Amino acid sequence: MKQMQKGAIELLACILIFGMVFSGTTRVFQMKQLEEPWDMTRKVEGIKNEEKDSVDVMYFGSSHMYTSINPVVVWEEQGIPSYILATQKQPFWISYYYMREALKYQKPKVVVLDIYRSDFLEEYEEESVNRAAIDLLDFSYNKAQMIEASVPKEERASYYVNLIKYHGRWKELTKEDFDWSYRTKQDPLKGYVCLYPTTPIDRRQSLEEVTEVQDMSDKTKEYLMKIIELSKKKGFELVLYKAPSNATKEQKAYYNAVEAIAKENNIHFIDYNMLYKEVGLDLSKDFYDENHVNLLGAKKVSKHFSAYLADEFQLEDKRNKVSYKETWDQAVQINERWEKAYELRNIVNLKDYVEAVKAEDYVVLFTTVSNVSLDTVSEESLKVCQDFGLLQKEKLKGHYIAIMKDGEIPYEVDREALNDAIRDLGLPIEVAYNDQERYTLSNIDYKDHNYFTSRGNMNIIVYDKKLNKIVSNVLVDLKTQGKIVQ
Repeated sequence: MKQMQKGAIELLACILIFGMVFSGTTRVFQMKQLEEPWDMTRKVEGIKNEEKDSVDVMYFGSSHMYTSINPVVVWEEQGIPSYILATQKQPFWISYYYMREALKYQKPKVVVLDIYRSDFLEEYEEESVNRAAIDLLDFSYNKAQMIEASVPKEERASYYVNLIKYHGRWKELTKEDFDWSYRTKQDPLKGYVCLYPTTPIDRRQSLEEVTEVQDMSDKTKEYLMKIIELSKKKGFELVLYKAPSNATKEQKAYYNAVEAIAKENNIHFIDYNMLYKEVGLDLSKDFYDENHVNLLGAKKVSKHFSAYLADEFQLEDKRNKVSYKETWDQAVQINERWEKAYELRNIVNLKDYVEAVKAEDYVVLFTTVSNVSLDTVSEESLKVCQDFGLLQKEKLKGHYIAIMKDGEIPYEVDREALNDAIRDLGLPIEVAYNDQERYTLSNIDYKDHNYFTSRGNMNIIVYDKKLNKIVSNVLVDLKTQGKIVQ
């Protein structure tokens, strides 16, 4: 008997060891989304690291969800702790299983579902959409059910055993694949994706007179009803939400179908495509692309929606609760850094730009190409530069490089000494050179990106030490009055 017990224990130990090794190997080879702002791996993992049952509102859905609501703004406005658990093009069945996954860690009072995918008519989404959502989750019975609902039968094996899909990545592995620290960290923006650029939108379709109701697919409607039933079973209020997306009349007909179901089931419904005036959305400034708001647009929507949440559900303001202070103070600070970085993009001249970066906790690299000399720099540009401690050498000859730290210029260095200076500052940046004829182009390498100087211009690269990333890169025409040309 003792021999049998010993054998059983040894077998169990072997199974556990194999499971841990297999799980670890799978995690190494699996594709990860760690590059900001689309760092969905960190955002999905982050919900597990929030204090248990500390989130009052959770948001689910597609990219329309994670770009249009900023939980930090909701917190600042109303003191409501919230979190976004959305993925690209998320269909309702994935939203349903994501809700069930989130309920393992949180007991939200309100759940918000983005209804953008109500017009999806196929049985299954494309692989990239499924991978972006399913691969991020630890294996569980809930994940298995998600796979069954989301993936064609003949493709499911590689979702259960990811190594089938990713074993060929061994040549592509980097140190980031072995760094699992994201599994124990919170996402400072609470699932929000901050989009910078602005795309002016010429016009949008008028939707006020669209009364047509277009039926959803049977599967989409089935999972919408499952979500409604889940809200009743778990006791949370459900809001069916449509982000401002310059919807077409055809899309609006599907949203009308969702609204009809909401009314039948006494569910809250809000469509921001119908509220541009109330929110103050500006087509020329507030959109990243035709279908997604940028940082400015998200701030406006979040302010409006936070008031909606407070009015409709009487949620407690928790800004004065000590247990929330550390995580949300950090979130506010990080969000402010993103807003400061966004402001840099709207500056059009060298003087204002350098004043802005000098006032913040940045490290700034200034470089020029080798054909720039004092003779080729305009008087206006030279005065601006020298007022800030730049171009102080009597003769500007060859490749000029300076580094600003904490508003000062501690380094004006030759190109051979630049990387030593960068290492002294602890920056994850390398500078390489490519000599072309008599011109020297500096290639600033940061992670997977390259930043180049251009002939006749000064290149400025701004590194935010708190965000640990390059937040701005511009070219300045020194031959004019210091106009930013890119």
